[in-house]
Amino acid sequence: MSGLGTFSPDRGMAIGPDPAQPTFIWCVGQGGTGIQTAPGAGRLVANLVVDGRPGPMFDGTGLDLANILPDRFR
Repeated sequence: MSGLGTFSPDRGMAIGPDPAQPTFIWCVGQGGTGIQTAPGAGRLVANLVVDGRPGPMFDGTGLDLANILPDRFR
């Protein structure tokens, strides 16, 4: 299987609102793991769009939103 593998500068995913345009939600940098991460990343994007925060599905997972927000590159 093959596909486009995109990477962020720190090789981690970038998921969350764009600092300059908060109504635009980024979901990039899966680096070839998109098929594996799509269910969780998609749910997180949906939660961020609707509620502005991760939903209860992410409780207890160790998700630190600051580690994946796109504003970490600015």
